[in-house]
Amino acid sequence: MSCVVCPVIGRPGPAQPVVQGECCHSCFAHVLSDLIGLQRACAQLPEVVLAKRPGGRSPNKPGSRPPANLAAISMSGPASRSAQRLGEALPPLFLLRDWMLTWALQRKVDGLPQDYAVGANGKPYLRETQVDELVAFAVERLPWAAGTRNFPTFARELHQSYVAVRQLTAELTGAARPIGWCPALIGDGTRCMTELAASTWVDIIECPGCCTIYDRAKGDWDRLRMEQLVHGLAATWR
Repeated sequence: MSCVVCPVIGRPGPAQPVVQGECCHSCFAHVLSDLIGLQRACAQLPEVVLAKRPGGRSPNKPGSRPPANLAAISMSGPASRSAQRLGEALPPLFLLRDWMLTWALQRKVDGLPQDYAVGANGKPYLRETQVDELVAFAVERLPWAAGTRNFPTFARELHQSYVAVRQLTAELTGAARPIGWCPALIGDGTRCMTELAASTWVDIIECPGCCTIYDRAKGDWDRLRMEQLVHGLAATWR
């Protein structure tokens, strides 16, 4: 059986054999990496809610405030599924909450979803309410979720949200950006093919799939780029 996520994320080459649920090793590592990346990016999001003024100067008018970064506010706030009809990424908190509720309902035990708690009024609810909590919830259940039919949709929506937040925070925080796919050979002689990211603020790229280290100081970045170009792995999924 071939991985159902490979075509969704646009990995180069044919879809890989499944390892976890209906997902290959590289795609599973990719989704896990996006979850952790989204968690880190969201922690930096408040820094870009207020935009920088040109030259870093403070407003001259007493009581005035820097202009709000409307995109950052949008990604920090509530949303609905209607946003996707306009091709927009869903805000992380809405996205994670929506999917974790879906997963909880799918994991029913004796008529009550086992991931719910029960309130004083006897009604079930999902305990997790913040991005950190929801990411931990998702990571713990990811092996189970990889076997569900809507996992490719989750992978796509998660990546869209992560890219949107990462782009907002990159200028101020030096957040890593996608640079292509890992060409390292793994145990069975195939290439890793996990998506890599790098920041100009650091000298080390570590592949989240095979853990290969690329050290800029040792010239690894140039060799990495050359291998990506030779094997057609420089294109990235945005």
